[in-house]
Amino acid sequence: MVWKVIKTSLFGGALIALGSFVFFVFYTVPSTDRLCDYINQNGENVAYGIVENGKLIAAHNTTKLMPIASMVKLIIAIEVAHQAGQGELNVQEQVPVATVNQLEIIGTDGDAHQNWLKQQVGESDSVSLLAIARGMIEYSSNANTEYLMQVLTLERINARLDSLGVTTEHSPLFFFPSSALLPLTYEAAEPDQKISTVVSGLSVEDYHRKSEELFQLRKLGQMQGN
Repeated sequence: MVWKVIKTSLFGGALIALGSFVFFVFYTVPSTDRLCDYINQNGENVAYGIVENGKLIAAHNTTKLMPIASMVKLIIAIEVAHQAGQGELNVQEQVPVATVNQLEIIGTDGDAHQNWLKQQVGESDSVSLLAIARGMIEYSSNANTEYLMQVLTLERINARLDSLGVTTEHSPLFFFPSSALLPLTYEAAEPDQKISTVVSGLSVEDYHRKSEELFQLRKLGQMQGN
């Protein structure tokens, strides 16, 4: 029963998020056949799989490694539902709102976190883990996302991908919202050198490790995201 309730709550929000994307494509891309034209014009940056009655009938770029942006939050939502269903996570556990707010990086999520606070949290001093998860899915709050990543643990989230049968190559999840602050931690070796060049020169392992270090600093209130 717990599994069904959590799944319905989170994935109802997931459908809203996906529906918003489809709305964007259909109503902001000028075309007589908007979705097909969008795919044709952006083929290398689009991936899809169409399943009918359990059978894959059409696919494009389904094995190509590419950024999936906030769609990654669906993976985290699945792990929330799994741990709750197993009795390992109490989604009614209350969390101080200030603790979650500490992870917000102003200007990086299109005011998603602030909208969640205004529309769902209001004057409350605490929120449930379920409310945080819904804020991640329905509003795409990055602060909520990182909070849940630490609660669930990256190890468990990444293992969930394997258990779901994702057999194609994929990158492990890391504290990606915190990575936005990486440029602030570097200085250019030469006056004309761009910080972005320094950061892009990091290995994947170093990039992930330093992002987690920044997350830990932010969690402890030792580094602000505004």
